[in-house]
Amino acid sequence: MLLIPIGDEAPKEKVPFVNYSFIIVNVGIFCYLFFHVLRTSPEDLERIYLTYGASAGNGFLTLITSAFLHSGLLHLIGNMLFLWIFGDNIEGKFGHIPYLFFYLAAAVVAAETCLIMNPQTRVMVGASGAISAVLGAYAILFSSCEVRVLYVFLYTLGVLRIAAAWVIGFWFALQIIYALINLHEIPEYKSNIGFSAHISGFLFGVAVSFVAIAAHLVSRYRRFRDYV
Repeated sequence: MLLIPIGDEAPKEKVPFVNYSFIIVNVGIFCYLFFHVLRTSPEDLERIYLTYGASAGNGFLTLITSAFLHSGLLHLIGNMLFLWIFGDNIEGKFGHIPYLFFYLAAAVVAAETCLIMNPQTRVMVGASGAISAVLGAYAILFSSCEVRVLYVFLYTLGVLRIAAAWVIGFWFALQIIYALINLHEIPEYKSNIGFSAHISGFLFGVAVSFVAIAAHLVSRYRRFRDYV
């Protein structure tokens, strides 16, 4: 069964212009690279990825710049869909500036963890680690919120409403399973997806959320009570 989140019920507490900016920048960079640079100079495209992607030989800043590069259209669409659905509410809870630093810090933590776990990686790109932190925060702060999910099962297509804790929990369980499969390095099952970045990013988001709750900086969403 394939589950694809397409929306949630939690209203925006404020205009999430930081989250919108992340999406615009990611899409803008992708369009420039794949519709201009790739068409005019494929060698330059490879050089950009090797220079600004995260790797053991690149500097600290590439842990951040790598989060704004994507390997293909499906990679971009998947990440931006999750960021669009879940990022706005986390920005609403944390505030604009804290959300900005939370997202960038998550990108650093996820990329560095992935490089430590996979030292042979030539270059790592993608916003998945930072977005995984957003999912981790959402799982804690909006666990009771219903998420609209498009499901595909055999020849059946439909929409379900499921509590965020279950949807994101299912996603996280898959990341652990895939990561364990990757550890065996069986060629037909080996993937170049950075599951360790997903897991570490998610745990970072969970940890930050619990600290913020304990410090009374944020409160958890209560369905039918927060917004009446």
